[in-house]
Amino acid sequence: MTGITAGDDAEALAPPAQRMRPESAPEPPEVDHAFWPDSSTTAAPPRRARIKPPKDGRRPALGLPLLVLFALCAAFFAWVSADPIWLALGHGDQGTLTVTECAGSGLAARCEGRFVAAAGFSVEKAALAGAADDEHHTGDQLTARMVSDTSKFAYAGDTTGLHLRWSIGLGLLLLCGAGIAWATGALRLHGRARVTVLALSLGAPLLLLLGNLALTW
Repeated sequence: MTGITAGDDAEALAPPAQRMRPESAPEPPEVDHAFWPDSSTTAAPPRRARIKPPKDGRRPALGLPLLVLFALCAAFFAWVSADPIWLALGHGDQGTLTVTECAGSGLAARCEGRFVAAAGFSVEKAALAGAADDEHHTGDQLTARMVSDTSKFAYAGDTTGLHLRWSIGLGLLLLCGAGIAWATGALRLHGRARVTVLALSLGAPLLLLLGNLALTW
């Protein structure tokens, strides 16, 4: 028998089944990551939204006085805005205002006089509006307009001043509606109740304006 020397290659001594070339060695199987989700890319479970407890309603001791206050302010702004709206729309009669009395000075000056309309009616005491009262004196005659013989104001300014007056009045009416909604705690309600109270709060001042427009016609 031939002896095995120390220089013999270990691969030559291996059985034929175990002698494999490096390039013919099988590659490891590929792992399908679709079946094995990566923990780093796995989405975190959604957090539950915190449900806020409903707020308590407005206390009547605070809400009722504020409601009355905002309602009175809305009635006043609706009253002073009705005449400028009609005059800005072209409804009214033109005539002459004869100043009969002036009181105060500066911003506190107020004048009134006798208005005689071209349509034939006259108003004995009509407050002058739309003109600087401190620049007029008793006996002055001004061209003015009034909505009707039941009106209390004779307007002697231009159309720009009329639009400014009614737009400011309408804005203040809407602010009163927002104040009514706050006083009644409308924003503390939910669902249909909130929508209903908000609609009533904002609609009530507008209804007052419509009522004053009907009365001043």
